[in-house]
Amino acid sequence: MRREPVAGKAAAVDSDTTLPVALGAFFLFGLPDGLLGVAWPSMRADFQVGLAALGVPLLILNGCYILTASFSGGLTNRLGAARALAGALTLYLLGLTAVALAPTWLVLILAMGLLGLCLGILDAGFNAYAALRHGSGVMNLLHGLYGVGTFVGPLAATVILVSGRGWRPAYLGVAVVALVLVIGIIATRRSWSEREGLPALPSRPGGRLWNRALLLSLLSFVCVVGLEASVGKWAFSVLIGSRHFSPSTAGILVSLYWGGFTAGRLLAAATARFSTSGQLLTGSLATSLIGILLFWWNPAPALGAAALPLIGFGFAALFPLLVALTPQRLASTRHAVGFQIAAGGVGAGAIPALLGVLMAGAGLEALGPALLLVALVLIGSQFLVARAPRPAASR
Repeated sequence: MRREPVAGKAAAVDSDTTLPVALGAFFLFGLPDGLLGVAWPSMRADFQVGLAALGVPLLILNGCYILTASFSGGLTNRLGAARALAGALTLYLLGLTAVALAPTWLVLILAMGLLGLCLGILDAGFNAYAALRHGSGVMNLLHGLYGVGTFVGPLAATVILVSGRGWRPAYLGVAVVALVLVIGIIATRRSWSEREGLPALPSRPGGRLWNRALLLSLLSFVCVVGLEASVGKWAFSVLIGSRHFSPSTAGILVSLYWGGFTAGRLLAAATARFSTSGQLLTGSLATSLIGILLFWWNPAPALGAAALPLIGFGFAALFPLLVALTPQRLASTRHAVGFQIAAGGVGAGAIPALLGVLMAGAGLEALGPALLLVALVLIGSQFLVARAPRPAASR
């Protein structure tokens, strides 16, 4: 599961020792997000659950993520960045190990909940680090590493599955990466600022914040992150279960989806100075829509497969662009962005879960039209937000 930084400052001291840890953390966050979709058919066979059962651990993980992300700033300020991040990473390591060794479906769900609790703290903490100590170039690099993780995850899982060793070694491999990062944070603990927590979200936001524009914006974030997660989680199942690709080929195609996602993000960062945010947003939405239509139509196996990296390329810039446009569109920017990130967490859990239920009843090929419907809701919400009255003040 991935989130974007919302602000930026010049690099501060000690970045030479802490930056590699932060880069590794974003790579780590991408690994399980990418590999779960490839591992799921084998996982559900092990636990003897239905196709739509994937929604249960996803909802638990994202619910726990949203819960801890909302108060991670206070926790980090109380414990200090090094202790908070090292503690959360250690528990994250234990959660990954528990997933890999889970003997029952219940243990797997509980382990996913632990991962979500830790991710809320880690995601907010490392985003705060990037926002407070580095400029936008480093932020883009960090989230590019997330994309690399989502690209490597499915490839690694595919290699392990094809070798006949099952899905569990893939999660143990991710746990090893987490262990390295725990050691890295402990080794650089004196270089982490003690006051880098994100501010906690207000329990009772002011009246100016809650308006139609914000609600439409939150709907957009639910759709954007839900679309990203749904393709990543369900494309593999469609490719092997309905379109008769081999597991190895399907795994490579899912990796290409995340590869297109990463390439699109890096290209958007490189070309941002040559185009407006509105132009980039329009191009991204159009590319996403074309890719989804091609995936649904599937006129030939090669063309349907080629749609996946195109979809990833189109999705890539949507989240950061919507965050970047927030000061122009909504009042009380800091609070609005916090709610947007939470809405993205809801979308990451709810949309794939709902699509899983739909496909269990209507068939795997229902994924294409369902993605199209969510994309049209996204486009409609953005059309309305862009035409809403601008805030008198934004901060």
